[in-house]
Amino acid sequence: MTINTKGRTMTTKKMRAALLAALSGTAGLVAAGTLVLTIPAGAQQSGSANADNTSVASGAATAQNDSVASGNAVAVNGSVASGCSTATNESTASGGACAPAAAPSVPLAPSAPAAAAAAAPTFAG
Repeated sequence: MTINTKGRTMTTKKMRAALLAALSGTAGLVAAGTLVLTIPAGAQQSGSANADNTSVASGAATAQNDSVASGNAVAVNGSVASGCSTATNESTASGGACAPAAAPSVPLAPSAPAAAAAAAPTFAG
């Protein structure tokens, strides 16, 4: 069978190949969607992170109730957060301002004053 439209022809073999390519692409999208919607089995955490058994966290993040967090972020109730942000109630957040670093616990040694190069400096003007 051959279809002729505006001077272009498409044979049955080409039509089957096009249909197969479209179906393969659709099957790939469905498979990818299934992978994305998979819920982790048990808590997934790394570093000093804290996550319940439905969430994923890494770094120093906290994730609760089907959430994902990384860095110093906090995510709760189906949210995703990264960096130093907070996301709640099925929202997404990134960036944010982290708390300033703590002052060093060991005092620094005092520095000596700078030595003068000359006893009576002069300035050319």
